[in-house]
Amino acid sequence: MFQSFYRLGSALMALKHYDRALEILKDGLNIKATDEEKYDIFKKIMELAFNAGDGPTKVTFELPHGCLSRYLKECVEKHYWKSLEVFLLGGGGHGSYAKGEGGIATGNCDLKEISLCDVIKSNPKPSMYYELISVLIDHGALVNGHNEQDIPLAYAVNYDDHDLAVVLLKKNANPQGLLRSKSGKHDDTPVHTAFRIGLSLGNQPFFKSDKSLILLCSL
Repeated sequence: MFQSFYRLGSALMALKHYDRALEILKDGLNIKATDEEKYDIFKKIMELAFNAGDGPTKVTFELPHGCLSRYLKECVEKHYWKSLEVFLLGGGGHGSYAKGEGGIATGNCDLKEISLCDVIKSNPKPSMYYELISVLIDHGALVNGHNEQDIPLAYAVNYDDHDLAVVLLKKNANPQGLLRSKSGKHDDTPVHTAFRIGLSLGNQPFFKSDKSLILLCSL
């Protein structure tokens, strides 16, 4: 039964009958099947959403939470940044988001297993880099990283990307991450880096944070 939905949906996609293909694949998600079989159909839906010109706006039904989380994690691991941007920022979807304000995965996935440092270290970077970092954090990616060797704020300073540091601090990154950074291109000490970033934040919210003041006093 599963194979029938998968094959028919794939054939219709090849013929560019996207609306009909989507109907078939959607029905395929609702039949009894193994997790892997459902994920295969889910990936076909993602392929359609990505490749059809107005694909994201066609997917107006809610997608399986677990499949979305798994798929987006694979996108990060394989550096499929355009896919991430389409599905998290590209518009359409169950919430009818405008482009840049959300996508078919918005509010329906858990990205805590994604490493922000993998995105930060990538080259080339995603075209909507800062927006993507922000929305990944909103969906569970850990702003302070998974361990002491995986601290996004430290990587931001090491790459001399103070705009990214501002994004992370606004998302409540622990300023202690500055202590894990190297000097950066300006050969700044951690305290110079802290002041440079603090001034970039505007209205000095960085300096009003108790954690930030304790950090500065300890440097």
